[in-house]
Amino acid sequence: MRCFPGSLEGGRIVLNGNEDNDAAFAAVVSRYGTGKVGNGILTGTGIKRGAIAMSIAHDAHNFIVPGRDENEMFRALSLISKCGGIAVVDGTLEQRLELPIAGLMSREPAKTVAVELEGLHHLTEKMGVRIRLKSPFITLSFIALPMIPALKLTPEGYFDVLKGRVVSAFSEDNGFWQGNAFPEDNELSHR
Repeated sequence: MRCFPGSLEGGRIVLNGNEDNDAAFAAVVSRYGTGKVGNGILTGTGIKRGAIAMSIAHDAHNFIVPGRDENEMFRALSLISKCGGIAVVDGTLEQRLELPIAGLMSREPAKTVAVELEGLHHLTEKMGVRIRLKSPFITLSFIALPMIPALKLTPEGYFDVLKGRVVSAFSEDNGFWQGNAFPEDNELSHR
């Protein structure tokens, strides 16, 4: 996690200094009726447009929703809010893989799931997602895991694993903490 320059305008976060078009909004939404939503900023995915929503989010399997557009984030989350799974929204395009068993497993044959997942991977590539690992969805599933260092996004907000507590999304340096999609880059530091 790093500090990303940003400001509040009319109660909304404005991503300043985003020349490389790498920062995206991120939300972790509780799946357990608490109404809690942790909001933050995620870098390291390369997402240039659209949104992803998924119910695969270690360990609690809350919904993770990174995206460049808040309306598309809401649409992606709406596609999987009842059945779980993975949804990708890019403008008018919507694709999803339903995972109705605990939001983690499908009832469909493995070949069917593989084809649907490949379609989701293809659409995320068109959106600019450039995950170093084979699957962007598995990589993203770890941004909400508050057991591995250093800063994670949970439904309660940012959780500093090293301090063992929830911390403010806004830093002392007039920026917002951001999560990085890559574990080796995931340190508490400032840009």
